[in-house]
Amino acid sequence: MTTLTICALLCAVIPALLFCYNLPLYAPPPRSSPLESVSILIPARNEERSIEECLRAALRSENLDFEVIVLDDHSEDGTASIVRRMAWTIREFVW
Repeated sequence: MTTLTICALLCAVIPALLFCYNLPLYAPPPRSSPLESVSILIPARNEERSIEECLRAALRSENLDFEVIVLDDHSEDGTASIVRRMAWTIREFVW
């Protein structure tokens, strides 16, 4: 083997060995709980036309322990009444 071949092999083997050595550092961290806990905040002002679909989309979230919080900024339309009506269909609801 020539000197150039040996240098090329070393240049390829050294990064490969470093990669294998550091690979355990890139493992995903262990989960402390079975589901992640998330708060979904929905700001709303006069969103009567879209709030119901927005809430339905948020409630379709999967694999999460989540809460949905609607922040109604003094709506002058039926936004609050739609949110209240939908809230009664949800098992756990807090005012």
